[in-house]
Amino acid sequence: MGFSTGPRKGLVMALLDAVAPTPKDSEMARKTTHQLSRLAQPGKSLKVVPQNGSDAETLEIPASAVPVIQAVLKAMAQGDAVAVVPTHAELTTQQAADLLGVSRPFLIKVLKEGRLPHRKVGMHRRIMFKDLLEYKRSMQERRRETLDKLVAESEDLGVGY
Repeated sequence: MGFSTGPRKGLVMALLDAVAPTPKDSEMARKTTHQLSRLAQPGKSLKVVPQNGSDAETLEIPASAVPVIQAVLKAMAQGDAVAVVPTHAELTTQQAADLLGVSRPFLIKVLKEGRLPHRKVGMHRRIMFKDLLEYKRSMQERRRETLDKLVAESEDLGVGY
């Protein structure tokens, strides 16, 4: 899945398609996730010494990257495919619809109603990934609120499950 980074410095960056782990990768990720959770300390960088030869050089992973690496490894351990998308990436309407789990026509309706920011490039619409994430969060919050109201209503009516 390629993404455009939009007008930011005129750069276009294509990211690799989602990487699906092999069973061996998943097992290794499970072990590494466990080890990393013991070693990682919030707010502190992590030093790694690769064991790949005679001149092992210590690598330092920035503190802000450690939770990201942990999340990637956790997903791989569960056998999930992983892709890295910068928050400033722009998505096509089809990519955005796929990530939301909705149809493209539904997404176009949301865009036309102004519920999700976007811009037009010629005849095509582009959605910032960060805006898509915010929209998804707000959708989930509205669902949670609606479910809470339904539960409260059913309790008031004495309808049990």
